[in-house]
Amino acid sequence: MLAERYPDDKERGNAMGIALGGLALGVLIGPPFGGVMYEFVGKSAPFLVLSALALGDGCKYNEHRMLSCVVDTDFRMRM
Repeated sequence: MLAERYPDDKERGNAMGIALGGLALGVLIGPPFGGVMYEFVGKSAPFLVLSALALGDGCKYNEHRMLSCVVDTDFRMRM
């Protein structure tokens, strides 16, 4: 997906670095954060946080898709 989005080699390299850096950061921070939430908030707290993040990301993605459909429709109507 990154290769399609960033055709230039330099931009693609930067995007891959950011994506893989975020992955490594999640692997390092995720388990301690989940453990602290499990210990002090409750057994279901880490899963509720992850589900909220996934829902927010899904809504953001869907909003972006809907806006791109509207823009494409407007563009076709003007032609």
